[in-house]
Amino acid sequence: MNVTDHSVPPSFIFPRKRIDNYGQLMIKAPLDSTAILHENGWMNRDIFLRWLQHFKHHVQPTKKNPVLLILDGHASHKELAVTEYARENYVHMFSTPSHTIHKTQPLGRTFFKQFKSSFASVNAEWMRRNPEAKITDYNVAALINTAFSQAVFKITQNGFRCTRIYPLNCKIFSDIVGILYSW
Repeated sequence: MNVTDHSVPPSFIFPRKRIDNYGQLMIKAPLDSTAILHENGWMNRDIFLRWLQHFKHHVQPTKKNPVLLILDGHASHKELAVTEYARENYVHMFSTPSHTIHKTQPLGRTFFKQFKSSFASVNAEWMRRNPEAKITDYNVAALINTAFSQAVFKITQNGFRCTRIYPLNCKIFSDIVGILYSW
């Protein structure tokens, strides 16, 4: 998401090697979202690179209009193939320092808390309506879509504002922290 409420459709990582009915995993998924199958469902370089390609397709950065992508410090974001792809496609990646989510990650500050709450509420409602069933991989995309729609996008703007990324405020850390974390 960005400060203007534009969001990239989600990518779902399903823990499985293959599936015959792939399309059933994505029933009622958010429009243009993708599904990635991986035997353990954990993020790695290949999965992140596929997501970055999905991101580029929807954001369409150019030399004249590059994009800043703010990330946490996960190892998959720092792989050579990933950084080369980003550089070649005008995506500037910025990995935030550890333990700074409260200052540097706008969606961590605002959106994800609201999204988790909406997702829990949507799941609880689904379970009330389907008391004999359990939530499976085949329900996740639709439930995410509902929760995602409920999470107010105004929250995203507030996240960028409270982390001082937009409008930009370079003095979000005190001088002493700036000395400790100068980079």
